[in-house]
Amino acid sequence: MSLPKVIVRSLGINERDNVTIYFYPHTLRLAEETAKECFKKGADVLLNLYTDRYYEAYLTHLTEKSLRQPSDYCRALARVSTVEILVGGAYDPSFFRKISPSKLAAANEGESEAHYPRDRRPIRMVSVQVGTVTRPRAKLHGYDYVKWRRMVERASLVDPKTLSKIGRKVSSVLSKAKNVVVTAPNGTHLQLKLKGKPSFIDDGLIDRNDLRKGFASIEIPAGSVTIVPDETSADGRIAFNLPILWRGRVIRRLEWDFKGGRIQRFEGDAVAMALRSFWEKATGDRDRVSRLTVGINPHARPGFSLNPISLGAVSVAVGDNQDLRGRNKSTFYFQGSIRDANLVTDGKILIKAGKLIQ
Repeated sequence: MSLPKVIVRSLGINERDNVTIYFYPHTLRLAEETAKECFKKGADVLLNLYTDRYYEAYLTHLTEKSLRQPSDYCRALARVSTVEILVGGAYDPSFFRKISPSKLAAANEGESEAHYPRDRRPIRMVSVQVGTVTRPRAKLHGYDYVKWRRMVERASLVDPKTLSKIGRKVSSVLSKAKNVVVTAPNGTHLQLKLKGKPSFIDDGLIDRNDLRKGFASIEIPAGSVTIVPDETSADGRIAFNLPILWRGRVIRRLEWDFKGGRIQRFEGDAVAMALRSFWEKATGDRDRVSRLTVGINPHARPGFSLNPISLGAVSVAVGDNQDLRGRNKSTFYFQGSIRDANLVTDGKILIKAGKLIQ
C-alpha cells in the first residue's frame, strides 16, 4: 500500500470530512497524492503551504504578544476542519537556532490554542514523519540520509494488525498495573503510579474506540502504547541515552530529577540547556510527568528520529497532556527515550534491557 493510502486509511477519511493538509515545498508531491486519495473518499481538501522563509519571518518579526495570540486564520481552519494532516516540517530547520526561547514558547502557546481547541470536538490529526527527512536535516543531525529515509519509509508501512497485536499485550499489562519502575544502566531509576489510568495504542489507525477515549492524534510511522501516569507521582531520576531532535539541534544528554511529582533538576548538554531556557519561559504544569510510552514498531530503529516507537524503547514526557485527557495544562511538552531500559510493573518485568518479555 502506498503512503498516501496509508495516511487516508489511518484517519478513516469519508465524504463528511473537511481535510486541511499542511505541507512544505519539498513535500508537495506527497501532499497532492494524499489529497487525491481524500477526494476518492468524497472528502473536501485544502492544501495549506508553509515555507522555511515564511515560518522564519513569522517567528522573527512578530512580537511575543502577537505570537501568543492564536491566529484567526488557524482558528477558522480548526473550526471547519474535521481532519488535519501535517506532511513534514521545515526543509532546513537551522533557522530555529536564531529564535529566542521566549519567542518559541510564545509561538507554541498561540499555535496550541489555535490548533487544539479545548472547547470543540477533537480534530483527527496525523503527522507524517517522512516529510521531516531532508538532506539539510541529515547533515545537521549527523545522519546518513539514505539509511534514515529508508528506515522511516519502511516503518511507515508496517501493517496496523501487527502493531495492534503487540500493542494489546503491552496495553493489557500497563492498564492493570498500579506502579511502574523504569531503570537503566546509566543511573535511571524512576517510579510512577498508574492505577486507574487508561492506555492508548497507536497502531496507525484512529477508530471509534480511540475517539471515545479522546485519542485523536497519531503519527506515521505509528507504533506505541502510551499511558498517562498519575501526574503528581514521579519520583527519582531519568537520564535519556538516545539523541533527541529539537528545533534543528540534537540533544545528546538530558537528565531530569523528580521529587514530589515535580522536576527538581533539569540538566544536560548545551542544547539541553537551550531547551531548559524554553522550558523556563513556559507556563502551567511544565514540570510534571505527562505520559509513559513503550515503542512497538519492529522496523523503527533507535538513534534516528523514531526513538519513541522503536520496539522496546521506553519514553517519558513532561508538560501538557490534555490531548490524552490528562490533568496537565501547559505551553510546554517534551519527550525523551531510553534504549536498553528495564520496565517493571507491580514487580513483574515487561521490558528487560530493551526487549519485550511478556
